[in-house]
Amino acid sequence: MKKITFILLALISGTAFAQNTAEGTATVNALIVSPIGVSTSDNIDFGKIVKTEAGGTVVIPTNGGERVISDAMDIASTPATAATFAVTAEENTTYSVSIPQLTIKNTTDETQTMTVDFDHSLNEGSNSSTGNTAATFVVGGTLNVGGNQKAGSYTGTATVTVSYE
Repeated sequence: MKKITFILLALISGTAFAQNTAEGTATVNALIVSPIGVSTSDNIDFGKIVKTEAGGTVVIPTNGGERVISDAMDIASTPATAATFAVTAEENTTYSVSIPQLTIKNTTDETQTMTVDFDHSLNEGSNSSTGNTAATFVVGGTLNVGGNQKAGSYTGTATVTVSYE
């Protein structure tokens, strides 16, 4: 009888100490970073271009070189410039740069347009910040001039977007 009582007591005691829940912990962290910023110190200027029957392209390179333009469209005395931008980002973060195609319009006849495809001097994809100091990059592009493009001044505003990744 003592054996049976001991066995029953052991079984009851064993089930009384069994766990039906468990807990774990995790540390929760957050880091607030400075907003990313971009500013420009120059504008893109494709310069003066001669109207031709065939049209063509005018390229402003990002390496500081002179514009690339066909001889028939060129006025050699005209300056052409790329734009310079500065980006500020949190130290040790990555960011990307995007610039969509732009349609520029004739200032006296907005039905007359040309497109600009942009290029920049940063790496494709991710760029890394090494500090909160500004990194500079150059934006150039290709102006697509139509055949017999209407004479006049053309303008538009390019949007350069820098984004944390």
